[in-house]
Amino acid sequence: MRVNNQILFNQIIASLAKKNSEIYLAHEKLTSLKKINRPSDDVASYTKATNYKIKVNSIEQFKRNIDIADGMLKFAERQLNDLSDTWDRVSELTVLGLNATEDSTSRLAIASELKNIANFMLGIANSKYEGNYIFSGYKSDQPPFSSIDSNYKGDSNQIIVSIDNTSYLGANVTGDKLFLFNNFPSTSLVTEEGKHIYYNSQSDGSLNIEIRDRDDTTVIKTINIKNVIDGIDKLSNAFKNNNTLEAKAIFEIVNFAKNQIIVSQTEVGAKLARLERQYEKLEETDLIYKKLLSNIQDADIAEVASEIANIQASLEALRLSASKIFSQSLLDFLR
Repeated sequence: MRVNNQILFNQIIASLAKKNSEIYLAHEKLTSLKKINRPSDDVASYTKATNYKIKVNSIEQFKRNIDIADGMLKFAERQLNDLSDTWDRVSELTVLGLNATEDSTSRLAIASELKNIANFMLGIANSKYEGNYIFSGYKSDQPPFSSIDSNYKGDSNQIIVSIDNTSYLGANVTGDKLFLFNNFPSTSLVTEEGKHIYYNSQSDGSLNIEIRDRDDTTVIKTINIKNVIDGIDKLSNAFKNNNTLEAKAIFEIVNFAKNQIIVSQTEVGAKLARLERQYEKLEETDLIYKKLLSNIQDADIAEVASEIANIQASLEALRLSASKIFSQSLLDFLR
């Protein structure tokens, strides 16, 4: 008889422990608002939830990458717009300065403005975004140009940003594309006065301009232009010295430089449009995975509250039954 009572006692204790554990887990759901708090709650669902969390975290990182790239490219776009407007003004001033009706005094004024433009353009070339030189490529800790007539100190490397698992995008514009003569065609022209002008780009990105006399043999002057900013500066000096032949020779770089800007503007615009589309796509995918994750792990508050009430009622009934059984067993023992 005592063995039977011992077995019954153990069963009741086990049932009470089980109910207490159930109510603890139910309260944990209510507190965390999650129906899965550990793998043992539901191994399959926990695994799915973990995978969804990884995907959501990846998407959030891609979105942050896009925000960074978008900021860099929009900043570069503003600088490109300023450069484009500046080259338009250089063109206007040069055409005005080459006009035969202009005298040395008016050309001095043009030279002065061109000098200011060269300094202004140097400032754009050395623009910083978030503490980094925007046009220096990987060498973003140093300015691309130390002075108007200096060589380019940056590189041609793109700052690559990952925008999804398999797609990457260059988030910068390098200064060699905007300010050097690497893509300047080897060409020549003959002026109205019969002078011959030859253009040859150099391996360091500079441009050699050779001005020859009418015989196309006698070299009048050779001009080396380190970069397009240096070109504006030398154009300024030509007008300052009232030398329209040199000014005509240097003027050829203006259209080249403006076209380089247009190419970069087109590329940046396309990249910004791509980033916008990709961000919208990621937003949609993010919502899908968050919905799937919510369906798996989020607890229904009303359902959990009902579960707690049922467990508490069951526990209370078990306690009452145990109390009666233990009291009866004690009386039987005393008899």
